[in-house]
Amino acid sequence: MVTKRQQDILRTLIFEHIQSENTIPSSHLAVRFDLSPAMMRIELAELERQGYLAQPHPSAGRIPTEEGYRFFVEHTLHETNIQEEEQDVLTAVFKNNQSVLPLKSLARALSEITNELIFLNMGGKDSYVTGLAYFLSKSEFGVPESRGAMLRIVKFLESGIHNVFRDVVTIQIIIGRDNPVSSACSVVVIPYKIHHLRGVIGILGPMRMDYSYNYSVMKYIDQLIANFR
Repeated sequence: MVTKRQQDILRTLIFEHIQSENTIPSSHLAVRFDLSPAMMRIELAELERQGYLAQPHPSAGRIPTEEGYRFFVEHTLHETNIQEEEQDVLTAVFKNNQSVLPLKSLARALSEITNELIFLNMGGKDSYVTGLAYFLSKSEFGVPESRGAMLRIVKFLESGIHNVFRDVVTIQIIIGRDNPVSSACSVVVIPYKIHHLRGVIGILGPMRMDYSYNYSVMKYIDQLIANFR
């Protein structure tokens, strides 16, 4: 069982790891939560025992595990405010294309706002991917030994995405081993249906993605699509 304080510690650690990419030391968290270093080490050790944190090296701080991210999304995820200028960019895509759903323009705008890879299926086998440079710039994917695997993932999205996410009926966050695209990644995906056109649009990134922001943006996109005529 995770206590309320442990949930708060886990959420804070995940937020800081997402932003910094670094391990988060117990001394830093102790100051944040006004706890003694010894008490913070006890709390972190319990979170690690339950599988939510890992310590890459004995002298290093902690990082979230896949289970840690999953707990964060299922229990502590909060929507964040989308800046007005970002809303304007996305809304403009629809205002400038009032007769045809501007999926590719929407994907490109979404990629620029989130700095993430965006994939979409436009019905049948017609797929589109944008934001590859953002994807490969992530520290998890930029190393030479992983670049080839990541490019194969993108190739799959371009050619086989019509076979994936068929059962998605509402906005979903799919993490790690549950992700049919890659166990090294997470996705935030929504379905859409406009007239005869049905498909999915999603964000693909590392498990160290900004879930709160990406979820909020995709929920906003979902609302825009629902209101599109």
